[in-house]
Amino acid sequence: MKKTILLIIFLVLDFLIGQAQDYLINFAGTGDTNAVTSIKVDNLTRNTSVTLNGGDILHLTGNVGIGDIKTADGRLQIYPNPMAEKAILTFKVPESSNTLISISDLSGRTVYETNKLLTPGSHSFRIYGIDHGIYIVRIIGSNFNYSGKLTSQGLKHSQSKIEYVYSDNSTIGNRLKSTTSTIEMPYAEGDILLYTSISGQYSTVITDVPTGSRTMTFNFTACTDSDKNNYPTVKIFNQVWMARNLAYLPSVSPSTVNSYTTPVYYVHGYQGTSVEEAKTNPNYSTYGVLYNWEAAKTACPSGWHLPSDAEWTTMTNYLGLAAGGMMKETGIIHWKDPNIGATNESGFTALPAGARDDVSLFGSLSRSTYLWSSSPVEPSAAWYIYMTYQENVVHRTYCYRVYGFSVRCIKDY
Repeated sequence: MKKTILLIIFLVLDFLIGQAQDYLINFAGTGDTNAVTSIKVDNLTRNTSVTLNGGDILHLTGNVGIGDIKTADGRLQIYPNPMAEKAILTFKVPESSNTLISISDLSGRTVYETNKLLTPGSHSFRIYGIDHGIYIVRIIGSNFNYSGKLTSQGLKHSQSKIEYVYSDNSTIGNRLKSTTSTIEMPYAEGDILLYTSISGQYSTVITDVPTGSRTMTFNFTACTDSDKNNYPTVKIFNQVWMARNLAYLPSVSPSTVNSYTTPVYYVHGYQGTSVEEAKTNPNYSTYGVLYNWEAAKTACPSGWHLPSDAEWTTMTNYLGLAAGGMMKETGIIHWKDPNIGATNESGFTALPAGARDDVSLFGSLSRSTYLWSSSPVEPSAAWYIYMTYQENVVHRTYCYRVYGFSVRCIKDY
């Protein structure tokens, strides 16, 4: 009876492991720089996030009902985990000791073990030949005892083996880089992930629905305005866009100032004329600047421009009928509840910056976003698009050029 129950448990575990999403995501850079400093990963479906260093590996893992066995003070590391062909086991030894290293499956059967006299310090071993499954790694010395979970995604092609690599007091072997870690993140099939990568002044955004292990390559593109503000970029279809509202602010006017022919800049809710003071307004740091059309035409950084009506249409046609939802930031931190249909799966991250109207009033903050195009309609009007918290569509219309709207620039081609 006991053997039957154990067999059932293993069959269930094997099925769950096979069904769980268990992917390894590496990162690389190209374009204006190939270095990746850090990556923020947002699971837009689950509303969770993690931050990694550029050399880290993201482990997307489904919950199969087996919790990690935590290690004391982080003194035991297994990398990569899950492993394919091999993994490096690193741990600290507090005092000279005969040390037993063992690997057991979940039934308690020992797969491999070795015993070695180790001196105080950090030691690393290479693990080979572990079949597909979940295992417990134990390190037992005279005055210490560590344990951790090892997941193997490989198939056993050779005899299981644990091979000594190095000690931190030794010059033998290749030393493991301590700056590299495997960072776990819960993931289920179909979840939308948004990756924001930073490399110095460069930042780029990619959205993805992972279906397997892969390397994500970020194409870094310089986007810096005349105020030295740096902007993340995102590629949608064959266009490269700013992934944040423009915040270039050479001057600032209260909402009572109107002009069709002179560039005018506003910060939502600010009525003063001090640029320095306006930049301390939280609406500036979150939503950027509102521009009349004359200002919007020349505000973009060098190598970028205010998109035409046709360029907006190219993107929204590519995204489809639910383009507004695919462009809006998810959740209700900035958007008013219910922020209908917001998935942000384009990576555009539209924010509800509101507007300044033709009778000098600020409004629609948290409710709507309005974005200028460069296309005139008549001497006093121009095309723009807008989105609201109540819909998942993008509207296209035109209005007087004195309005204050947000700007998203598109890269020159």
